[in-house]
Amino acid sequence: MVDTGSSVSPTFSPGSIGSDTSISWADLDERHILLALELGGVGSFDWNLVTGEGAASKGCYDIFGYGPNTTPTYSNVLRVVLPEDLEAFRTEIDAALRDDRQFRSEFRIVRSNDGVVRWVRVDGGIIADEQGRAARMVGIVRDVTDRRRAQEREHLLAREVDHRAKNLLTVVQSLVQLTRANDIDAFRQAVNGRIQALGRAHSLLASSRWEGADLCLLIEEELAPFTGVAQQLEVEGPPVKLRPAAAQSMALVLHELITNAAKYGALSNENGTVHLHWWHALGEHERLNIQWCEQGGPTLRPPDHKGFGTTVISASIERQLGGTLRYNWRPEGLCCDMSLPGKELVERGRQLPVLRVPQQAHAEPHRDKSLSVLVVEDEPLIALQIAQLLVEAGCRVIGPAATVGEALELMGGAEIDAALLDVDLNGARSFPIADLLGEEGKPFGFLSGFGVTELPARFQHAVLLSKPLCGKELSLFVAHAAHAETVFTPQDTTILQKRLL
Repeated sequence: MVDTGSSVSPTFSPGSIGSDTSISWADLDERHILLALELGGVGSFDWNLVTGEGAASKGCYDIFGYGPNTTPTYSNVLRVVLPEDLEAFRTEIDAALRDDRQFRSEFRIVRSNDGVVRWVRVDGGIIADEQGRAARMVGIVRDVTDRRRAQEREHLLAREVDHRAKNLLTVVQSLVQLTRANDIDAFRQAVNGRIQALGRAHSLLASSRWEGADLCLLIEEELAPFTGVAQQLEVEGPPVKLRPAAAQSMALVLHELITNAAKYGALSNENGTVHLHWWHALGEHERLNIQWCEQGGPTLRPPDHKGFGTTVISASIERQLGGTLRYNWRPEGLCCDMSLPGKELVERGRQLPVLRVPQQAHAEPHRDKSLSVLVVEDEPLIALQIAQLLVEAGCRVIGPAATVGEALELMGGAEIDAALLDVDLNGARSFPIADLLGEEGKPFGFLSGFGVTELPARFQHAVLLSKPLCGKELSLFVAHAAHAETVFTPQDTTILQKRLL
């Protein structure tokens, strides 16, 4: 028991345990040392290299899975080392014996008691006799399976991220090369819309750790940029979660259908409606059937050629996902029937929320002067894109700044009406800039490829624009900032790009 009433405080010094009696390491009982090693999950051993006999702690027995009648001698250890690792381990030991040096080795074993494969690390050294010959080998053993598995997972994750990044870049490259338009503005709008569709699907998948994406949420995300049309859609169906590849393909399909309907179909006027529903078809082969039906729009005529949008839909449904597709170009509106094989579904989807209707964007107010917007973004190409979009929206760009210091310096020397802040600036956070803007009553918004969960509690209701950036959302931000007298309220944020919680 510890005498808590004592006025004597323990003292620690090199080479001592540290107490009012100053116990040295040499005074320690062997039991204390073995207990300390065992508490740390470490086993110890002492092998006699002349007789072949040895002794080991309980921790050593536990790590190797030895029974009470087996001693973990050098020869017994060799029997449980995996053949693939045996040669490297023996080479390390032989070198230590030859050069009379310390050694360290990590290898896999098959535990004697349960046959489970584990990673172990051995740190040891050689003790010579009076004639200078290697006489004993002493050391410690640790189970490092968890660390090795974590390293393997990290390696696999890095490879997966590399694969997905290259695959996504290839998809984007294909979209740019294959998109056709009559002028540069139409081309930019088409390409940006398709990239945005991929970006929204990517965000949904990232929020689920790439386990899949809820179809209803995917539809909601693709409707977000089309303010004012969601009330013209009837969306219904059971909870369904799509696998990552299917979710990305469906994001493009939904984007093409919605865009086409908004330009030429039922969503191009206030009287048209779209009925989008899906259902499971159970039988010998499970399938997910999806139907998109328009009515009330302009009189429809079958197209005389196959555009890029219909090509994307066909390639996504039929070739990539192995599904079926059928168009019915009815005079009252397009009806598109799609069917996906059951393998593209994650087995259990959660109960989905009711589809929310995006609010109408406020009209941009009249401004006597152009809005001065501070841009803080460390990626040069993204910074240039934001600056260009702001200039096209009639703003004056301050910056761009790539660091917190650059931004604060600009704020001290220029009149700023609002600001767009990348959350992550090469490892640093832009929150000090936001705090200062808030103190000055200046509206600001964050830019990020992640969700609102990476923001501190004080910014949970701040405007968050998702990357890749959408021109419509940026224009809406400018419209609000033009008449905002302080930072955005939670109500303001509902009409901007939704945040993923």
